[in-house]
Amino acid sequence: VGNPAELQLQDFTIEAWIKRSSTSRASLDPWDSGGIFDYAWGGYAFALHDNGRLFLSKVGYSAADSSLAITDTNNFHHVAVTKAGSTVVFYLDGVAETVGAYDPGFVFGGPAAIGARGGDLVGSFLGTVDEVSIYNRALLAAEVQAIYIAGSTGKCTTTPPPCAPPPAGLVSWWRAEQDALDFSDANHGTLYNGASFTAGKAGS
Repeated sequence: VGNPAELQLQDFTIEAWIKRSSTSRASLDPWDSGGIFDYAWGGYAFALHDNGRLFLSKVGYSAADSSLAITDTNNFHHVAVTKAGSTVVFYLDGVAETVGAYDPGFVFGGPAAIGARGGDLVGSFLGTVDEVSIYNRALLAAEVQAIYIAGSTGKCTTTPPPCAPPPAGLVSWWRAEQDALDFSDANHGTLYNGASFTAGKAGS
């Protein structure tokens, strides 16, 4: 998705629906993790360890780990991380967990990617990633939970509820509707290394 200025954030929310393809590995690469939305070296990354635990990292330097874990391959799960200053909150299917202070100071010298590390595309996620969205603020718990509760109806585009209205601050939204277009902005993606589309959680 490149390195657009509006994604070069220190405070943010990243949320998506993901489904694992293996209960023991998050990636076929030997890095113990698979990326959900990752920048290149020094930027932020939201990813999943092989054991299913979520984490937020400054790529190549440090990470804040959650105890929340996805351990099945049967269902899509809604995952999110919010960061406001040094406060980091992880969400798994609407359940929140605040972790220790983490504010490493991200730098943005390379591109971001969905489902792998930006730049070199290692740590590719072994599974399905759908409806990735980035916000320029930390969403409130009720906002994250509303997206989870909306389930397969997703966030509203033009349809009225039961979908969830997109929260304020939405910067980019890759719906994965058989394309890599950014529904919210012009930060369109390109498919690499055999990535393809399949049935997702919301939409097609």
